[in-house]
Amino acid sequence: MRAQDFVSIRDFSPQQIRHFLDLAVQIKAMPEAYSGALRGKMLAMIFEKPSLRTRVTFDVGIHQLGGFALYLSPAEINLGKRESVYDVAKNLERMVQGVMIRTFAHEIVENMAEFARRCRSGCPDRRQGPRNRAAKCRSSLIVKP
Repeated sequence: MRAQDFVSIRDFSPQQIRHFLDLAVQIKAMPEAYSGALRGKMLAMIFEKPSLRTRVTFDVGIHQLGGFALYLSPAEINLGKRESVYDVAKNLERMVQGVMIRTFAHEIVENMAEFARRCRSGCPDRRQGPRNRAAKCRSSLIVKP
């Protein structure tokens, strides 16, 4: 499967989603086999919309897979005001291998995915239903080599 942005669960076929979920089950069953899967990879986590569960899930998951997570709060970026989405995307694509963004506006997720061509982004916004959000956040990180 080639890497692509996870902007919406609708971007993937049922087979691809099944693959993500099967992989999640496999990782959960044999975590040691995947403990180095993201070695040397950095995920930037941008939170316009704070969430304890999303932050902890991504932070712990990235670390368990051997990578590093960098939390970026609204105060640090002030996305769209102090820093444009374009500038944030272009700067991050040079420094990290993945971007997870949790925002109020789906347009920001789409723009981040469009502007940051070397890293992958996505996380739910209020347009996604609760079941889609759960599946998406459990399987949304796809890091490009």
